[in-house]
Amino acid sequence: MARILNTKLNAGRVAYKVNGVEDPDSGAKKAYARLVPYSKLDKNYILTKAAEFAGMTEAQMEAGFAALSEAMQYFVLNGHSVTLNGLGTFSFSTKTGIWNAQTQKWESAGRDSMDDVSSNDIKGVYLRFRPCNILNDAIGSSKFFYADGTAFGYQTTHQDVKPQP
Repeated sequence: MARILNTKLNAGRVAYKVNGVEDPDSGAKKAYARLVPYSKLDKNYILTKAAEFAGMTEAQMEAGFAALSEAMQYFVLNGHSVTLNGLGTFSFSTKTGIWNAQTQKWESAGRDSMDDVSSNDIKGVYLRFRPCNILNDAIGSSKFFYADGTAFGYQTTHQDVKPQP
C-alpha cells in the first residue's frame, strides 16, 4: 500500500561555515555563511529508502525510477514544466544577458523591439527546480548551526540560530 504524502515536514538542521571573500571593487574582505552538505547520497541509497517507504522491492522501485527519469527527461527536454507533488517543479530557464568582464556582472541584453529578439539572444539554458510549498516551508524553518572542522563530527561553537525573515 502506498504511503500518503506528508502535509507537514519537520524542519531540518543544517551546518554552515564562514568563508572570507574579497570584494573585487573595494578589496575589502567580507565574511559569508556557506552551507555544508551533510553527505552526498547516491541513487542506490535513495532507491533503497524509497522502496522501504513504499513497501516495494528495490527492483520494483528501480524500474519505477528509471521510467520516471526517462519520462521527466523527455518532457523537460521538450519544453514542459514537470511538477512532482510533494517535491516541486522542474523547468527550463534561460540566461539572456551579456557578461561584462570589466564589471564582473550580467547586464541586460533587452532588445528595442520584439521583432529583434531571436534564439541567438539565449546565452545559456538551465534546469530550474522550485520546491513545493510544503518543502519550501520546511526549508524556511530549518535551523542552522556553526560547524568547525572538515568532517561531520563538527563541534557546535555558536548557538543554533533560526533564519531571519
